[in-house]
Amino acid sequence: MTLRPPVPSRFARNYITKMSMAQMTSTITIFRPSPADFDTDTGQISAGTGTTIWSGPARIYSESGSLASIGGELVSLGQTYMAIPQTALGVHVDDLAQVTATLDDPALVNTVFRIVDVSAGGLLSATRRLTVTTVEPNPWNTE
Repeated sequence: MTLRPPVPSRFARNYITKMSMAQMTSTITIFRPSPADFDTDTGQISAGTGTTIWSGPARIYSESGSLASIGGELVSLGQTYMAIPQTALGVHVDDLAQVTATLDDPALVNTVFRIVDVSAGGLLSATRRLTVTTVEPNPWNTE
């Protein structure tokens, strides 16, 4: 006997999508950086412009992890995630996500995250979960 997978109802899908979207209180722009541009006349290298992949609502959240002893110090290991609508397509590992607005923490505005994993979804998934890490600015750049 072969069991068929459950088929969720349209009502269940709509309800889960509505509840998921209600938790998306931030707005992000996901872009793919382009290679640096080299000007042969001046010998200068400038950052590439990049391509916008997607822009829209998101939920940004962290999950606490465990404590680890690194170099004799206790370090808290946690993970940051973003949830975007499942309909947002074309997002890949190594794309960058910049927070453009948020109701939760104004300090996050203009923060850039690197996407390190993109979930494949699931049976009733209304969101696409992105595992992200903060992109730190160069502390030695004084310009």
